[in-house]
Amino acid sequence: MSKKTKLLLVVTTVGCVGIVSTSSYLNAMAMYGSAARERQMVETVDQYAEALDQSERRALKVAQLAPDIEKIWTRYDEMATLEFREGMLTGSPGPGATYATLKQVATDIGSLHEAIEESGRENDYLVAKAQKHLSAMRERMHGQGNIQKRVNEFAARASALDSLIAKQNEQSVIQAIRRTAENLGKTLVKPAGSKNAVLKKRQDEVITNIRQALDATGQELLKAAKEIESIPPVDSPDFKPMPASIAVLAYIDRFAGPAAAAIGIDLLPLLLLMFALIASESSRMDDLDNSVWVNAMLDGNLAEEFKGKEDS
Repeated sequence: MSKKTKLLLVVTTVGCVGIVSTSSYLNAMAMYGSAARERQMVETVDQYAEALDQSERRALKVAQLAPDIEKIWTRYDEMATLEFREGMLTGSPGPGATYATLKQVATDIGSLHEAIEESGRENDYLVAKAQKHLSAMRERMHGQGNIQKRVNEFAARASALDSLIAKQNEQSVIQAIRRTAENLGKTLVKPAGSKNAVLKKRQDEVITNIRQALDATGQELLKAAKEIESIPPVDSPDFKPMPASIAVLAYIDRFAGPAAAAIGIDLLPLLLLMFALIASESSRMDDLDNSVWVNAMLDGNLAEEFKGKEDS
């Protein structure tokens, strides 16, 4: 094979590889571009579903405090009522120092309970809205119609979900729990005691016991608040729509089999061209060998004929 032929073969091969590569990429983008973009939406929906589940677990942890806090609130409120009506703790009914202390505690804990209940209602509302957005996103990722339009609608829903997750992450009620836990029993205003020394002593003992009980309750609430805070805030998935050209490369492993078949079809012209070049070169070499052989034969015959003439 001559240098010229080898160079021609190399240049042709390189050119064909470039053409086939470009053709294969364009074919893959045309055939699997939409599927690759849908694949991105599928993975994003899974990520958002996981984020919402984690956010709901955090909110559920807060909601689980409500029954316990309601019991504490009810207990102190009932004690205040009984103290006012019957003097259950001090033996002296009416709006005395003990009643005022119990009522203040009941009010503080009742406010915390209401804050938790309100947080639960708000969370239920946010979860319902989030699930609607998630359902709409699922419809877009496998729906019919123009892929670009579906991606744009999907992105709008994803942005709305980001806002909802951010609101769920705020969890201002956790700070309310912490504040109540830290201040429970410390911010009580000590009412004026009775002028009766015996009654005043009994009131002071009751109030001291109440403060001790509130300190213990505050420690339990503080522990619960720390457990909730230990659950990290949810990070929203970062959805950035990919164009078909990038999506195909990002998810090429999903379409490796079909893409290989498409590339194989694109390679057929290159293979045929290489076979044709090899066959042409082989034929040319055979013709050259035959020509040399014929020339050699002719030269031999001429030499013998010339020698015969000299002998004669």
